[in-house]
Amino acid sequence: MNNKPSFSAVLKTGLIAGATAAAVNTVIWIIGQITGGMTIPVVLVIAFSIIGIVIGGLIYFVLSRFLGNRSNLVFTIISVLFLIAYAFAPISAMSTEPGPGMGVFNLATVIATEIFHLVAGGLAITRYTKLMRN
Repeated sequence: MNNKPSFSAVLKTGLIAGATAAAVNTVIWIIGQITGGMTIPVVLVIAFSIIGIVIGGLIYFVLSRFLGNRSNLVFTIISVLFLIAYAFAPISAMSTEPGPGMGVFNLATVIATEIFHLVAGGLAITRYTKLMRN
């Protein structure tokens, strides 16, 4: 079975998964704000939730063109490796400001950011790989 998803199907899936991740991550941001104060603005959380998943979709689309049915496995491996690599970024942001508009991360921001990555990564993996299974 080699039913490669169309670009529009991948884009639609990415936008829906990105919006879902943005909504869930906004709730997590609010909880972090209440419990310890977040040092990153919620607008960045929303933007990066959507942008990251859509970029993942572009990668998935290219993989599905070249690898067919194996694209799900390769995409999952790449996504997990990105999640592992990005696990260190919030921790390092406790000592240096990660970018403009963001202060040095406090513990609430680190924990929330780690959860943001898991939410977005989990949604990207499950939603995109489902395209090839259908």
